[in-house]
Amino acid sequence: MYNLLPQENIKELRKEYIFHIVFVCLVFLLFTGIVICVFLLPSYIVSNNREKAAATKEEALKNSTAAKIDQSTSLALKDAAGKIQLISGISGSSVLSVIKKISSYNSASIKINSMSVGPITVDKTQKSQPIQFNGIAKTRESLIAFSKTLQAEKDLSGVVLPVSSFDKDQNIDFSLSLVLLVN
Repeated sequence: MYNLLPQENIKELRKEYIFHIVFVCLVFLLFTGIVICVFLLPSYIVSNNREKAAATKEEALKNSTAAKIDQSTSLALKDAAGKIQLISGISGSSVLSVIKKISSYNSASIKINSMSVGPITVDKTQKSQPIQFNGIAKTRESLIAFSKTLQAEKDLSGVVLPVSSFDKDQNIDFSLSLVLLVN
């Protein structure tokens, strides 16, 4: 097909055509950008608010954790102070004397296997310390005599020998609890 337009006009028309295509593409991109901004704005606002809320929660959590650490440290210090007071308050000679007395009662008929000494408790005017003995008695009579001997001691009170210790006649496993009166 023959072209009736001169060469200069054809070049001018091509330039206009390219300009129109570029213009339409730029308008389309601008319109697309505006639509994207309009639709992403609510998401941006929501995520920004969530970020601020998370930062607030993190700060509150750090503060509460610091308070808990301070509280646990305080409790640990109080516990340590109580243990120091316990150690300093133990009259070792009285506990030792009770152990010596009980070991002197330890004969062929009574065998003490274990002993546990509890912490000193302070009542209104009296300090006391629980002690528990476990052992084996050859006969029921020797166990009763051992219990009565301990009850006769002036430094001991609350000697408790459970009834379950008397269920056998010989080779009796027993658990004896008593309270040492600490001066």
